[in-house]
Amino acid sequence: MVHTPSFVHLHNHSHYSLLDGHSRIEALVKTAQEMGMPAVALTDHGNMFGVVELYQECKKASAKAAENGLKPIKAIVGMEAFIAPEGKSMRTREKVDGEYGRHLLILAKNYQGYKNLMKLSSKAYLHGFYYRPRIDKDLLAQHSEGLILTSTDIGGEIPRLLLKGKTKEAYHLAGKYMDIVGKENFYFELQDHGLQEERLANPQIIEMAKEFGRPCVATNDIHYVHRADSKAHDILLCVQTGKKRADTNRLKFTNDQFYMKSPEEMAMVFRDFCPEALQTTLEIAERCDLEIPLGEYHFPYFPLPEGQDEESYFRELVYQGLHKRFGDPLTSEICARAEEELRVICKMGFVGYLLIVWDLIRHAREVGIPVGPGRGSAAGSIVTYALEITNLNPLQYDLLFERFINEGRNEMPDIDIDFCQARRTEMIEYAAQRYGQANVCQIITFGTFAAKGSIRDVGRVLDVPLPEVDRIAKTVPAVPGIKLIDALEESPDFRTIYNSNPVYRELIDVAMSIEGLVRHTGTHAAGVIIADRDVTEYAPLYKAPSEEMPCTQYDMKLIDPIGLLKVDFLGLQTLTVIQRAAELVQETTGEDLRMDQISFEDPEVYQVFSRGDTNGVFQFESDGMKKMLRQARPDRLEDLIALNAMYRPGPMGNISSFIRRKHGQEEVIYQHPDLEPILGSTYGVIVYQEQVMLLASKLAGFSLSEADKLRKAMGKKKKDIMAEYRALFLKGAKDRGYSDAIAIEVYDLIEKFAEYGFNKSHSAAYAYLAYQTAFLKAKYPTQFMAAVLTLDMGNTDKVAEYIEESKRMGLEVRGPDVNESGVGFAVPRDGEIRYALAAIKGVGARAMEELVRERQANGPYAGIFDLCERFDSKVINKTTLQNLIKAGAFDSFGTRSQHFAVAEKALAIGAARNRDRVVGQGTLFDLFGAAAEEEGTDSESPHELPPIPEWDSARLSEEEKEVLGFYFSHHPLDAYRGIVTQLSSHSMQTLTAVDEDGNPLLSETTGVTIGGLISAMKRTFTQKQQQMGIVQMQGLGNSICEAVAFPQTYEQYQEHLATERMVFLQGVVRLGLQGPSLVIDRVIPMEEARSKLVDYTLIDLTRVPDDKLRSVLEQIRSVCSINPGTSLLLLRLRTTEGAVAVVQGGDQYRITACEELEQLLNDLVGPGSITLVPRSYDPPPQKRNGRRNYPPRGSAVAVDSTPNQGG
Repeated sequence: MVHTPSFVHLHNHSHYSLLDGHSRIEALVKTAQEMGMPAVALTDHGNMFGVVELYQECKKASAKAAENGLKPIKAIVGMEAFIAPEGKSMRTREKVDGEYGRHLLILAKNYQGYKNLMKLSSKAYLHGFYYRPRIDKDLLAQHSEGLILTSTDIGGEIPRLLLKGKTKEAYHLAGKYMDIVGKENFYFELQDHGLQEERLANPQIIEMAKEFGRPCVATNDIHYVHRADSKAHDILLCVQTGKKRADTNRLKFTNDQFYMKSPEEMAMVFRDFCPEALQTTLEIAERCDLEIPLGEYHFPYFPLPEGQDEESYFRELVYQGLHKRFGDPLTSEICARAEEELRVICKMGFVGYLLIVWDLIRHAREVGIPVGPGRGSAAGSIVTYALEITNLNPLQYDLLFERFINEGRNEMPDIDIDFCQARRTEMIEYAAQRYGQANVCQIITFGTFAAKGSIRDVGRVLDVPLPEVDRIAKTVPAVPGIKLIDALEESPDFRTIYNSNPVYRELIDVAMSIEGLVRHTGTHAAGVIIADRDVTEYAPLYKAPSEEMPCTQYDMKLIDPIGLLKVDFLGLQTLTVIQRAAELVQETTGEDLRMDQISFEDPEVYQVFSRGDTNGVFQFESDGMKKMLRQARPDRLEDLIALNAMYRPGPMGNISSFIRRKHGQEEVIYQHPDLEPILGSTYGVIVYQEQVMLLASKLAGFSLSEADKLRKAMGKKKKDIMAEYRALFLKGAKDRGYSDAIAIEVYDLIEKFAEYGFNKSHSAAYAYLAYQTAFLKAKYPTQFMAAVLTLDMGNTDKVAEYIEESKRMGLEVRGPDVNESGVGFAVPRDGEIRYALAAIKGVGARAMEELVRERQANGPYAGIFDLCERFDSKVINKTTLQNLIKAGAFDSFGTRSQHFAVAEKALAIGAARNRDRVVGQGTLFDLFGAAAEEEGTDSESPHELPPIPEWDSARLSEEEKEVLGFYFSHHPLDAYRGIVTQLSSHSMQTLTAVDEDGNPLLSETTGVTIGGLISAMKRTFTQKQQQMGIVQMQGLGNSICEAVAFPQTYEQYQEHLATERMVFLQGVVRLGLQGPSLVIDRVIPMEEARSKLVDYTLIDLTRVPDDKLRSVLEQIRSVCSINPGTSLLLLRLRTTEGAVAVVQGGDQYRITACEELEQLLNDLVGPGSITLVPRSYDPPPQKRNGRRNYPPRGSAVAVDSTPNQGG
């Protein structure tokens, strides 16, 4: 039904009026159009977050209007601004009569009005923020062209004055607004939601309008689209204010009338007073005619050398880079590739963009800021390689330019630049200095109510007990991006809860209503805008009070349509690790290590991967990754690229086939010989998007540009487009001489794998960095681990983990020392790492920087008194000094108890010395010291440490743990380090790891074996009064996990489940109320672990010289005969061809694993040659299928294979 236009809503809030608006913009437009309205406005509180979205939505709805039997609809862009109190500047941070400001409705008549609206909103955030972003009348006067104002709702200045009886002031103010925007652009606004204040104000507003000769305009203050949404809107208000719905003293709308009423409903509301105010809305809608130019790029101007244009200078830089990269002369292949890329880049108008990216990276390298090799599709370009934007040769790794820039795809290229995390801000500052402070900003993000989050928020407001809310949330399937409406279909548990209880039903209904609405703003982690002029010419700005640099009010998806250039400045810690390690290499060895010049074919480096020895190695640290690497035994960069690309949900299923084919255990089949050059590097498995494109090009004659479109269509499962491409592919293949059978088989294969295909350029860049970190770990382990520890020293768990890794590598990690430690982890000598001073809790990084600077300038400290005398109390205070003592930083001068006893005395002497130094006097201590030296006496010095006993080991450990965060010098598990490491199937971090929805990463069917110390034990009772236990387990790296022993298990093993006992636990991971826990099935005391858990013992004989191998084997057999048993012995040997093989020893090599035998074998073959391999734990069926009495669990998704640290 087509309505006769009779009304337009001009005062509307969307969900971008954060936690005050419930309306989705799509719903606003759809409902208004269905009601026959020719236009719809958006006037959110103080911001323009949604205006371009509204504009686009109206354009889309208008384009489809005819086919839907509707009329086009126009977007009216506006804002309900906050204006500072009369007579006050927006910069004044004070209230007047308890108010920080009042509402003012502003609409843009045209593009100039839109630009002025952007200026007003931007300056409100940048300069006028006080409780809310505010403008003032002076600013409004500066940016008034093209604007329409209304007297606004009862929150506006004019209605408030009228309600206070200040009629004269109200008239004066109305006149002032008319002077600012012109009388014809000011309207008197009327609203009637049934509020008493409106009934009092409206007659006075109508009278004012008559006096001024201006029309009234009717509006409804829309905060939700449908009347039924009022309940959900009320919940939003409670979330905003932190209140519960049952609270009586809270922000609350009086009734449910703040919805999008139909023209007929509005006519009913205004039938008895000022019905003509409805017609005024059509007049205003007619006057507002805005076209926002979209699709026009506003690249910044790149300063060029005199006499050159962009393209000539760009071409010159590219060819200079090509000669530098490839030498002279350039081959025809290189030149042809470069020319084709240059043609497309110039045609698409992206030269300026690439010059800016080149300039940023050039500057970073000039000032010593580490830059990544180039992630993402940009690595597929030989031009970016020549410009050193990327550092991977695309010809060597079959990377495609068309994956980066496709001339058939009218999209901006996207280059992600990785910078050293610690110096990313410097790069943003450089961009601002180079291209103009006002021309550079960051990008806003909008955090929305997710499925589980909305349940938790609504549950809090409805005062549903937290355990019940958690139980409901955890029945929502752990699928990224799942909607609650879909969860009701997919999860029987969730559906049962929904139907079981009216409170739960209401909770879920409201959660569904607010799901997807904007909850808060944030700043994009990487995106930086660089424009050709002030950004506010194209987008309004937002600035959070805590942030330095403003953001666009439009989020990422709108940046390209409005034509702004986005450059991703990513902070990557790995780059800083690499740089710091290289610096430590130079400091300790004098070697100038150039990481971009290392060999990528070093077998020693690939051994790091093959052993799964990848703690600290970029992208390959997880337990699942390690297991995959040990199976795959990569020996070239192509392997690392493929494994990195496949280790994701979906393509993970191809890993086992890839590995078997690599090692000749499965035949590599190519449907046609022409496929081998494309799929050879991945053994016939389609892994990359680039392979899909090359196959389409080779077999069907697609251009790479067309092939990229095919790839995108397949990835998005667009069936209609895929059907077209299938026909084109089969025809093209037939025309090129391939049989129908082969063409169909290959197309089906492509279709099967394209959905999971990964961008090879991206994976290659990550593999490049992974190799660099593994190179450092293999060649410079001390410096590398010191760098890794330094960069993670703010994370206690990571520090503990990497210290354990360092010890496992044979490095000595010594405690902090005031004369040897640095601010970060230091390398005083090869094989030794000194603990970082700044990693000690409560000492302050700046104080430690001063401490090191003073030591470097004036020599080592002679002791605690000397140190205190060289600083004032602003640098070294009591807490700092005591924490240094507890950490052992003065151990080289005496015991911790001695230093702790004199700490306050040392500070007092130091303070006195510093005071005297300021006034130029010596101290009594100086005099006593001089006299003692002169007379050669042994008089007692005030600097002596008292002869008192050291703290006992328990206090030493606890004090140290307090300031370091974990056991360092002594750990109760140290004696069992080897077997805990080798026989644990998972790290504790993996056990406790959860996905973004809070579900365990480990599958509930995965058997777990974990060794550690029981640091806490709580006995409790079930509802049937059966005793059970809750165990806190602590691992070697000081990580902690929770385990639960249900009654039957607890009864069987309670003698071993006691505090300070060292045990192995076996069980499965389940999701409890407090997160993942291990459900215990079996407890093995540490001393019985070898005999009960070891499957076989592996002896590495690859380092034994050939001429001694026979003798060593005889000795091994002799040693094994002392401890005969049933456990297998495997031998890793090097064949005469140099390959490595693992062989099983005969019956004479069967043993009973024990500590004494292990020590004998280590003595015989060499330390680190013995590996204990545990039996896999397979939980009983009842454990795999669930267990009664356990807290309800969520739907865990297994995204990790079952790793085994024992190898």
